[in-house]
Formats: sequence, C-alpha cells, structure tokens
Amino acid sequence: MEDGVLGVLRTVLDGTVEAVGRTIADHGGFDPALGSPAAREIAEESNFASPLNDHPVQTTYSVALMRLGAGIDHPQSLVRLLEEPPNIFGSAGSARTVIETSARAWWLLDPGVDTRTRVARGLSERIANFKEQGRIPIPAIQAHSKKRLDRLVHGLASTGFVVTTNRKGIPLHVEQAAIPTAIDVIRAQLGDKGEVAYRDLSAVAHGTQHGIVTRLERVGTVAGHPDITLMKPRVDEVPIANNIGVALLALWEAFDRRFRIYGWGRSYWEAFQIEAKRTLQPIYLRDT
Repeated sequence: MEDGVLGVLRTVLDGTVEAVGRTIADHGGFDPALGSPAAREIAEESNFASPLNDHPVQTTYSVALMRLGAGIDHPQSLVRLLEEPPNIFGSAGSARTVIETSARAWWLLDPGVDTRTRVARGLSERIANFKEQGRIPIPAIQAHSKKRLDRLVHGLASTGFVVTTNRKGIPLHVEQAAIPTAIDVIRAQLGDKGEVAYRDLSAVAHGTQHGIVTRLERVGTVAGHPDITLMKPRVDEVPIANNIGVALLALWEAFDRRFRIYGWGRSYWEAFQIEAKRTLQPIYLRDT
C-alpha cells in the first residue's frame, strides 16, 4: 500500500484493473454462464434478428463491453497522472470519461429489462452512432454513415420494431428506448454525487473558467506588473479523491452488472470492493 492520499488512490486504481482482469479470466473471458440472464437473452435473440444482424442481443452486449473496455483503460492512465507531481487537469478529464462511459454501459446492462428492450436499446445506440459519425465534416464519412443508417432503418421494417423519428423523418431511437442524456443516466446510476462530480469535471474538460480557477493557487505577480497574478495548479487531495472515488464507483457498478448478468462468480470481485472501500474510507472522513 502506497502512502498518502494520492498513493492510496493509485493502489485502489491498480487494484481495480487487477480485480476486473482476474474476474474475467477466471470465467473464460467472454461466454456467459449457462442459465444466466445473458445466456437466456442470447437464446431468444433470433426472435429479434433483422436481415442485417443475426445477433442483436450480442451486438448490444458488445457495445456495453466496448465501453467497459474503454472505461478500464482510464484507471491505468490515472495511476500515471497521479504520480508526483500529479497532473491536475489531465486526471480530471480522465475521471470524467470514466463516469460517463461507465454510466452508459450500466444503462445498456440494466438487469430489469426484457430481451426486446435490450435489443431496442442496442439499436438506438447504433442509430445514435451513425448520426454522430455523420456530423464529421468529411463528405466520404458523411455519405458512409448515412448509407449505414438508412440500411439499418430499412432493415428493421420487417422485424416489428418501430423507429421513432422527428418531424423531418430523421431517426431518433427505436420504440421507447431513447438514449438518456449523460446527466440523466449519471444521475440515475449515482444520484446527486454523480451529477456534482460530472459537472465539476466537465467544467475542466470544456475549459470553463470556474473549472480551471478552482484548481489553481496564486504564486505571485509578474515583475513590473503587480496587477498580473501568476497561478499554478493546486494539489487539493480530498476533492481529487472525491471525484476519482465517484468515477471508481461508476466503473465498479457497471462491471458488477456485467458480471451478474453473465452469471459469473463474484467472490474475488466483491472482496476487492469491500477492501477498496475500507481503504478509501479514511480519506472521505476528512474535512473537505
């Protein structure tokens, strides 16, 4: 165990990567357990197949797993960013990405939805992906994304899924599976603490003045210019720990949904989380 607040955070971040990797490896890396919710949904997916996709449930899971894969990369980045001297702004941007990416995976892995809704959510994600890709101002990419979107919508005509469009006929989402905004899904997963952390970290990512200024400290003035203040990044450990703690919670909960829905044993994973929370608790008992 490393010393100091940042050292403790680095230890827990490293431990998260190890615990996720071990849990996945212990269960063969990919296939859900027999009788698990994921296995049941995959067995039903032919009922929702389209001419363009024979495996709509697995496609939905793939989107969620891609997000989890991207999400678990950031703790490794944060370990480096929090080494002395820590990168205040870089670590904020990485923590923000963990929160949003994890929350979106958490939504896709909702254990309370039926197979049809799972597929609809995955289809809505594909629509959103093609539309976002089409905003890139490169004609070839725009043409390609429009072609893919049109094929997707036309292919769904024979499946019974209803594509919701706006007044101009532009596809929005499939049935009632509208993709929530980042704030809405983060609030649903993490409550007020998630929204507070995400908005604070977004202020940094967007270069908003208060997001930057609140992470600076005065070090002096410019010689000959007493009205010009010199600032440097301030290492304020507890707020850093609070935001990274929220990011870790988002990631843990998203992976927990993945492991549960796949029917995988979680003994090591749960033991890690208990120990990690015990390790972090003294930090959060400090005055902020």
